[in-house]
Amino acid sequence: MLKNTFLFIFAILVSGIFAEDLTSSFVPREHRGFYNSVGFGIGYNKISAKSTWEDLDNTRIDKKDIESFDFWGITTPSFDFKFGTAIANLIAFHTTFNFAIYSGVMDYEEVNYDREIAQNENGNPLYDKQGDKVYAEDWRAYDSEGFSGDAVNLRTFVGFGTTIYPFRNPNSAMNGFFIGGSFGYVIYACFVTDDYSAGNIASFGRSFIAEIGKEWWVSNHLSIGIGFSYNHSSTNFDEAKGTETVYTLSFRLTRG
Repeated sequence: MLKNTFLFIFAILVSGIFAEDLTSSFVPREHRGFYNSVGFGIGYNKISAKSTWEDLDNTRIDKKDIESFDFWGITTPSFDFKFGTAIANLIAFHTTFNFAIYSGVMDYEEVNYDREIAQNENGNPLYDKQGDKVYAEDWRAYDSEGFSGDAVNLRTFVGFGTTIYPFRNPNSAMNGFFIGGSFGYVIYACFVTDDYSAGNIASFGRSFIAEIGKEWWVSNHLSIGIGFSYNHSSTNFDEAKGTETVYTLSFRLTRG
């Protein structure tokens, strides 16, 4: 149901591109003025994150738990939207928005650790000259649990970027080649669809996208093309820290 809604919204936006093409009076087959690009394709998503909980206010034994989340999944289609302004048939400045639902597998593990605090002759915690606790041993793993289960990741990116068309000669075979980049924020929520709610994780953080591809003019103001993008994110929410990566191969419709 959710994917059908996304497809409906995407169809409306594509229709808008064609409508603009029929009424536009801009310079033909050049990137100038209003810029609008819509893409959809197939993507691969990977999440690697850890969450650490510590209990260090003890007199005999300190404790900590480390949860590890490793997800991979694919989606088809993914959706990407860019709106902005193109200048001099060379560069476009735009907002960038994309979203997708990835289906895949979550590998989850939780490891419990403890560490014994050294005691003085009175049976109290021993401290060094700096006032730090002295430990009788290093962290020791005493228990663990984990599973691998089906999972779904809902994620979206919002940011600002540029797309550069370095070959402006319309007779060049490289005309329509582009490189682009966007910086912004990503937010995702990954849910395990099996009966293991412990593997659920949500996070957000800074993100950047690098993209390369080629477009071909099909009318005075409309071009179609393909693009490959790499999206890397550093996420940090609550105690969960990690990285999130997306590789996407997309088909593009661009006006302006």
